[in-house]
Amino acid sequence: MQKFNYHTHTARCGHAVGTDEEYVQAALKCGYTALGFSEHIQFRAYNGQYGRIDYEAFPKYFRDIYALRDRYKNQISIFCGIEAEFIPEYLLDLYDLRRHCDFFILGQHRGGPNSYFYENSCTDEDVLHYATDIEYAIRTGLFCIIAHPDYFMRTRNTWSDACIEASWKICQAARESGCPLELNLKGTRGSQLVIDGHTQFPYPFRPFWEIVARSQAPVIWGIDAHNPADFLHIGQFRRAKEIIAELDLNFMSSFRPYMQNID
Repeated sequence: MQKFNYHTHTARCGHAVGTDEEYVQAALKCGYTALGFSEHIQFRAYNGQYGRIDYEAFPKYFRDIYALRDRYKNQISIFCGIEAEFIPEYLLDLYDLRRHCDFFILGQHRGGPNSYFYENSCTDEDVLHYATDIEYAIRTGLFCIIAHPDYFMRTRNTWSDACIEASWKICQAARESGCPLELNLKGTRGSQLVIDGHTQFPYPFRPFWEIVARSQAPVIWGIDAHNPADFLHIGQFRRAKEIIAELDLNFMSSFRPYMQNID
């Protein structure tokens, strides 16, 4: 397994537990050499929404993580980042925050042009819109990882032609930009769904990763940690490896998060 993880949340988001330092200690126990914190962004217009830090709380988050980086600088490389949606009307918030942290990962949860987060359904139209958002987001140069790119299967019960088309678009964007697709382990820690008559995890979703293998887009693992114990959760790795068994995925052996200079 790779020795880095750049998808790590904190208790600040309201749906994770543990102290910042406990995440660092768990990563060290597993032999990680690099750890990136990537807390959820809350746009200014949506302050108060569950699961994201209030926009005004980000300066303290940055200070806390950078203090931790200094404390552990001789043991592990620590990076401070943000997991953000791409919503064009709030790009100014992203450009503002990018000056104060190390990296952004793209965690697209938007379900369509008039809905900001997946809830109970995801139509073919939503899937194609999701892929288009990812294409545009990568072109901004703001993001260095595409988190859980198969997230759109979370509320679907079929794999359709639209899913195939969207998957190829996402893979092409990743391959052309060099921005890796994250094989996200959080999906294997959740509930299974019935999709096309088979009970399975919505992500990682094998048909998506079959397309990734054919495209040879770059891939990294992402723990998507919401608890320090997630670093030690052996079952998630076993289940994910079973899902992608015998696929020739283009895993990156090393990767450091980056922020393009787009001033």
